[in-house]
Amino acid sequence: MASLHDDFAQAGMRLILTKKRIKNINFRVKLDEFLVSYPVHISEHRLIAMIRARYDWAVSAHQKLIQANEQKPAAMGYLWGEPFDLAMWLASHQHQIHARTFRRLTTLAPDDCKAWIDRYELANYVDDILEKWQAKVGKSASYISIKPMVSRWGSCNVRTAKIALSTHLVSYPKACTDYVLVHELCHLIHANHSREFWASVESVMSDYQTWHRMLKGRV
Repeated sequence: MASLHDDFAQAGMRLILTKKRIKNINFRVKLDEFLVSYPVHISEHRLIAMIRARYDWAVSAHQKLIQANEQKPAAMGYLWGEPFDLAMWLASHQHQIHARTFRRLTTLAPDDCKAWIDRYELANYVDDILEKWQAKVGKSASYISIKPMVSRWGSCNVRTAKIALSTHLVSYPKACTDYVLVHELCHLIHANHSREFWASVESVMSDYQTWHRMLKGRV
């Protein structure tokens, strides 16, 4: 594994490995990092083999990212609290998205492409955090929908346990999405904003007020 880290270092990237409760191994190229998320059950031997199989692609994608960054295209909005650059996002995600879908994205108007990316990013992030927060709250959603809501960050149908989240959450740090998900899950315990409701939110997310204040009044 050490030689693998050295190979990526020579290519100008830090190799970052993250074990997650996911089904498939995921790769992402950034300006100075190659991020690998892998399932808990995968063996080290197989992990190394799969990373090595992606090495040439990673180096090529990294060079494209550097070139895109040097051209300094205009940022359009934010993604997870950071200025969003469409060209750089597409360059770093080309091999994570189905080829046909990726080709379609490149033909869309920038605003339509960003709208698709917002939904994609939020859906993937929620998939990563849902199990953790459901376990902490002690309640589970029957269904999570992602919508471009403009009047609220999230909603919860207490009767059906269906939760909806706004795609506009991706403009803010990821912790804001965690907070809104916790907020809606806690409505499955208290269908109001009573003192008991806020106490249940705080019991599982002690810093919720930071993210609540960040979102308050900004819908």
